[in-house]
Amino acid sequence: MGTLDSLLQLADKEEDETHTKNMMQMARQICSGMHHLHCCGVIHGNLAAKHIHVESFDPTDYTKTKVKVGDYMLFEILRGAESLGGATGDTVQIATPIRWMAPEVLRTGLLSVPGDVWSFGVVLWEMWSDGDMPYQMKSDHEVREAVLQEGSTLGNPHNGGEDVNEIISSCWDRNAMARPSFEGMEREFGKLVEQ
Repeated sequence: MGTLDSLLQLADKEEDETHTKNMMQMARQICSGMHHLHCCGVIHGNLAAKHIHVESFDPTDYTKTKVKVGDYMLFEILRGAESLGGATGDTVQIATPIRWMAPEVLRTGLLSVPGDVWSFGVVLWEMWSDGDMPYQMKSDHEVREAVLQEGSTLGNPHNGGEDVNEIISSCWDRNAMARPSFEGMEREFGKLVEQ
């Protein structure tokens, strides 16, 4: 059915309980996929709504909604390199997802599990912002400078509730080791879906 960013831009914007449960269900499934990847020793490094594939979506029944984490292009490029700086060619510049990268990844070029968690916070922001482009009024260079020099983040999405905004904020903790685990966030979204 396409990618999550396309679905978010096309979906009915009416906020109701079913829409919220669908969003929570998708967030939970992304967490599950990312937890599985990390257990297999894979760091995604390119997590964004445009890299989440929608297998099925039912706006009236969240239990029929299914998404999968995909697009490991950056992982493939870096498989033989130690870091972003160790990879060669113009392809890396095209593939580098500046708007979704954690400050420490921007600084060192080293991918990490906490870096994927930061990126997931941006995905959540995209989900609760109807698929808007993160930092849409800034160039990649301006985003990089804002995140590294000014400590900027996107702020709360306009459709996020208190629970979602709290999870997003925790994903963007400047202390990488203080960020939540995908396993823990999967449980948290599971509770929110069942409420």
